Parts: sequence; structure tokens; C-alpha cells
Amino acid sequence: MSGLVTMTPGTPLDYSGKSAVINANGGVDFEDITVLRLDDVFTPNFDNYRIVINATSTAGVNVAMRMAGSENVDAGTHYTEQSLNVDGSSPTGARNTKTSFSLLNVHSKQMAGCEAHVYGPRLLQPTAIRTVKVSDYNDAYITDTAGTHAPVPDPNVGYDGFVINTLSATTITGNIIVMGYAE
Repeated sequence: MSGLVTMTPGTPLDYSGKSAVINANGGVDFEDITVLRLDDVFTPNFDNYRIVINATSTAGVNVAMRMAGSENVDAGTHYTEQSLNVDGSSPTGARNTKTSFSLLNVHSKQMAGCEAHVYGPRLLQPTAIRTVKVSDYNDAYITDTAGTHAPVPDPNVGYDGFVINTLSATTITGNIIVMGYAE
């Protein structure tokens, strides 16, 4: 087997908001949610994954790793990310250490998309994440972000899923699919 394999999340789906359903392709369609937890999408069968999300919201969306049904967002957990942002006027860059990773930048109820590559979430090592995000904010807004997740004090924890949540109690509508890289 080679190529990408759809990783259908475990059921029932755990979300806060109007609706979230697994679609015919194994992804999840969601409407007006604030939180979506996807369990059992990272398995021992694959080391690396691709996540594709298309959404409309009024604020950004963050992601945090999960294991055995609970988020890994305690005060000791950290995500380090570096990003390059380009819009209709000028490029900017940033480096941040936070309790979650920026998955999607969405501005003013506009459509945005993200392709994320997650390296080694089940392996006993820090997890690496690389995303490219695009929205139609300010002509065209593109963000390229790379980061790592290393829980403290034990960087050797594997994860079986993740949670996405919106910022500032806004809602998000769209779809997401997780695929494993068959090697």
C-alpha cells in the first residue's frame, strides 16, 4: 500500500456547537462549532499525516494534541512555532511558544484553507507540524508555519488525535479530512 489513506475519526464525534458529521469520504463536515475533537486519527500504522481543512469563521483556529480522549494543554505543554505571513502589502514573521498550535488564520467571516503535515504524532519523540494557510483577507493572505510540540516533562508521549478550537468564542463552519501517508 502506498499513497494517502483516509483516517476516519472515532465515533461518536465530540464537538460543541450546531453539528458535526462524518461524510462519505471519511472526513468531517461541521457547522457553527467552537470545538471539534477528532480521536483515533493517528494510529500505529502510519508515522506521518496530512490534514486538510476548509472553513469560514470570524477568528483563527488552534489545534492541540490529544491522547486517550483528553487534550494535552496543561501549563507545562508547549508548542513552538515560526511563521512567515504575506498579505497584499508586506511580509512579516514571528516566533511564538504557546499552549496550542495555529492551524488556520481566518478573518472577518471569510473562507480560508489549510494543509497541515503532522510528523510523528504516535512516535516517542516531539511531534513536528508544518502548515500552509491561505485566505482572501487583504487581497490574499498566506501563512507558512513550522513548529514542534514537546510535552513537558516527558517529550516521549504519542498522540491518537487532536482538538481544534476557535479563538474568542466564535464559530467555524467547513470540513476537515485527515490522511495517513502509507510508505
